[in-house]
Amino acid sequence: RLTLFELAAARLYVNLKGIDLYSLWGKFRGNHAEVAEVVRRESLLKVIALWQGKEPKKGTLLDVIGKLDRRDFESLWEKAADFIVRAYKRVTSVSGYGAFRNNLIPYTTILIPLAILLETIENQKGGEEMYRKLDKWYWASVFTQRYDSSVDTKSYQDVVQARRWLMGGEPPEWLTNLSIDSIDVDTDEQRSAIYRGLMCLIVLEGAKDFITGQPANLNECQDDHIFPRAKFRKEEKINSILNRTLISAQSNKIKSDRKPSEYLSLFLKHHDGSEKRLFETLQSHLISREAYEAMKCDDFQAFIKARHQAFIQKIQEKLKD
Repeated sequence: RLTLFELAAARLYVNLKGIDLYSLWGKFRGNHAEVAEVVRRESLLKVIALWQGKEPKKGTLLDVIGKLDRRDFESLWEKAADFIVRAYKRVTSVSGYGAFRNNLIPYTTILIPLAILLETIENQKGGEEMYRKLDKWYWASVFTQRYDSSVDTKSYQDVVQARRWLMGGEPPEWLTNLSIDSIDVDTDEQRSAIYRGLMCLIVLEGAKDFITGQPANLNECQDDHIFPRAKFRKEEKINSILNRTLISAQSNKIKSDRKPSEYLSLFLKHHDGSEKRLFETLQSHLISREAYEAMKCDDFQAFIKARHQAFIQKIQEKLKD
């Protein structure tokens, strides 16, 4: 069976006088290797279909590209390539959505509607309000796990409804009806959108190094437990995102399997004995005052409860109007 990309390549070669989709993709992959690692080959074709006002499912997509002339297709391909790269950069930037590693991107498929919405904002010469709406749509999609299923249909719905909202219309109904209480932030599934999204929120908060109090080299950080599994393995939520953060290799070596009350005293020395400065470092990992106090007395349950609240508050900030 031929894949969607292969079928599209065959149709384009016949209908558009020998246009070589494989070569176009090879050029894109050569220029944007990181992006090509995370998006499927047909992703740019789906962007084109959405620009043509069609849901990017197999049959519809093939019909759309089959009706374009060579010049229009090549122009749309270059435009799609440009905006899918912009979408990728926004998602992976530490000043954007924080997925500094590809395996932290909540949904690679969300890059397709995001590319369309970024083009809409640019075309409309949009300001802060439009980008604020875009951010709300993105984080709401992540924390409601919207792109877990029916991706093509939801991409089409969001392009229609979110574009209308960006330009002053009513917000999508699913976004209006979203309840913070329905978001389950207690997950230990590292591949889930919620887990990855919460880790991205930690990145955006700063995730300072526990020793230096300075921004950590994120590429050298490890996703690890705050309360060590070796000492708290009987706790049901020991592997939950509520008990994890990004820790530098050096800090992790000092932390080792020590209880929080033990390693906090070591980190305190590296902060010149200033509990205020140590707490500021911990805050950059979404560790609240209540969570910090729980760490000092090795109270796992109190820590989990406090961190849960800290995550919920941060999500509320991302979803506010």
